[in-house]
Amino acid sequence: MVVFNVPDNFSKDEFYKLLEGVANITEISLPWMPNGQNKGYAIIYVKTHSEVNQAIEAIDNQSFEGKTLRASNKLLNTFTKTNQSTQMYA
Repeated sequence: MVVFNVPDNFSKDEFYKLLEGVANITEISLPWMPNGQNKGYAIIYVKTHSEVNQAIEAIDNQSFEGKTLRASNKLLNTFTKTNQSTQMYA
């Protein structure tokens, strides 16, 4: 899944806290600019398709530091990682 409108100083740890008990996060990509601020979006990988929907419900429209997070599964069909035993959904 992808999360847009991420506040400048939001960290991966904050996503882990938000989704604790909601989804099993396998990886978070949160790109940073040279000035130390993130680029305003994150890609979060979870173990199952159903967890994507649960995570979106938990994050979408949540307000932090004056910004409203927007979560989407729009990358679900085009940006998928696979390893030997687990399908991860973005």
